[in-house]
Amino acid sequence: MLNQTFIGELKDYIDNALFSSDFICYSPASENILVYSPEIISQDIEDYIGNNRQPVLNQVLFDLIDKRGLTDAQVYNKAGLDRKLFSKIRTNPAYKPKKKTLVSIAFALKLSEDEFDSFLETAGYSLSNSDTQDLIIKFFLEKKRYDTDELNEAFDRFIPKKQHAESPLTSNAVLLETLKTIPGLQLNKHVKSNMQNGECVTRKPHHRRKNVIGDISPEGTYFTLYKNGAWTSRNKLGITTIEQVIKHVKSDIAFLSR
Repeated sequence: MLNQTFIGELKDYIDNALFSSDFICYSPASENILVYSPEIISQDIEDYIGNNRQPVLNQVLFDLIDKRGLTDAQVYNKAGLDRKLFSKIRTNPAYKPKKKTLVSIAFALKLSEDEFDSFLETAGYSLSNSDTQDLIIKFFLEKKRYDTDELNEAFDRFIPKKQHAESPLTSNAVLLETLKTIPGLQLNKHVKSNMQNGECVTRKPHHRRKNVIGDISPEGTYFTLYKNGAWTSRNKLGITTIEQVIKHVKSDIAFLSR
């Protein structure tokens, strides 16, 4: 939970960065234009790439994990990521994960500001002083606060939510794709059917239950959710939109993770 002092400091940090009036204007130093042959340009580009290429994301990630003496499981559980997604990042040099996924990993590794910038850069990302969300991330890094729950709380407080129409539950296929993006949730297929369950991978040992959504049929719209000590179909719970499912699942994950 963020205290009022921290919130006040964060607000000042965002305001100072977003509303700074310091701009630098550049003017051309010369109007002379040099024309190079295509062969020279091609060789220059090859030389530049060879001299400046940096390690790829999965190599940098491996080095960071190894440097801290951590296991993959410790990192993806702390980051609230699915094991399969994390494995894809670790083994596929061409795969480019979303920026928010890398932020979760970076916070799980407790990277310094310089390490964080280099880590994001390997995937083509950076933090902008013109973006409120990026400024919040930078502030947390400066303060060395790596709690993603607190980070999300700050996002909710300082970033206006977009108004949008809720998505009706017309197909579990769409729902399954959405569930894959939820931190701390792992989808597992039934042994004897094509149904799937959603497991909370950040569950604390004192909780006996591990699933937060069950019996998801890819072909239909049936599934069950856990409420008031029992598994209940979504129809009986009055669940009609994807947003309602996500809210319920995230709340249950938060409960099992405490």
